Amino acid sequence: MARAPLKSAGPKTVRAVKAKRAKQGGLLRGVALVDAVMEQRRRKGEKLVGTPPAELAKLTVGGLPLSPALHAWLMADAETFTLGEPQTLVEMVQADFGDDWAQMYGDLTPMLPEKIVLFEGWGSDSRRFLYLGKTDEHGECTVMTIDTDDSPFLCVNGPVDVWLAQHAGFLADESVYGKVPKAYESARKEHAKLNFEGHSYWEFGDFH
Repeated sequence: MARAPLKSAGPKTVRAVKAKRAKQGGLLRGVALVDAVMEQRRRKGEKLVGTPPAELAKLTVGGLPLSPALHAWLMADAETFTLGEPQTLVEMVQADFGDDWAQMYGDLTPMLPEKIVLFEGWGSDSRRFLYLGKTDEHGECTVMTIDTDDSPFLCVNGPVDVWLAQHAGFLADESVYGKVPKAYESARKEHAKLNFEGHSYWEFGDFH
């Protein structure tokens, strides 16, 4: 296809313990992964500007609280992406690509009934979005991609923390849509089971 409970402690101590737990099995996930991304970017000389605390406290994703990784990311970096307003998949496709494309993606409505939130300005023929369905054990939501180049296509990218780490250059980027580093493939499959009945992608009516 080409395409132990935490004891009372200061914030730094709590964060360190959470990070240590997230490293079990050799993988960073959630807030620990985001923290590692930001540390690398600062070491490279990037000047990061975070969302002001008062503004961050008001932010939601489609009326829902920010996931832990999204909160950590926006606290450190307010400029990499902008999140859109909640809408259905078909509403988004109709607005951006027209009625014919919306009709084709309408077949997915029973499987993807919840709202989506776009990463605005990402792609021309493609769109990246958060699906506001079930979250994983880290509290992270699913990123999906659609592409309208030649035929209708949708794939599950996996958890938002992993996808953002890929696009920040901390993890290997996608060679094709939905590709994650091998160590994170189980996380991507978990999100496929949570929100896409276990399928990795859909292309022109066929599930894979």
